[in-house]
Amino acid sequence: MKNSDDPQWSATRRLLREHLSASPPEHPDFINSQVLAAIRRDEGGRREAPAWSLGRLVWPGFAMLAAALMLSLVLLPRDFSGRGGDEFVSQVIATRVADPAMSVTSFRVPDDRGVVLWIEGADYIPANHRVR
Repeated sequence: MKNSDDPQWSATRRLLREHLSASPPEHPDFINSQVLAAIRRDEGGRREAPAWSLGRLVWPGFAMLAAALMLSLVLLPRDFSGRGGDEFVSQVIATRVADPAMSVTSFRVPDDRGVVLWIEGADYIPANHRVR
């Protein structure tokens, strides 16, 4: 037997409807706005994060850096340490000047890593000027 078919339940329901009434809310506009906001939140659902957000790019970025490092170590197998003194290719063979007003002297550096050219009687020589 269902509750709605029970005569006692029907009588109780009728008495409750007659004697109990809902009190009006104190601030109906505020309550209405809160209910509408909750409905909008529920209808909108959860937004998905954009495909190119920073959090999603961190791990692929690390993977790309690791792949680049591995490829550079495999494809460029050279020694990354400093050069020794015997690996330098340039060498001063002779120092002479065509102009008698100028003089050129070469000095070897004490640790044998290069040669200093001392040029007297010349004007300013730019750094990108090629000296032969």
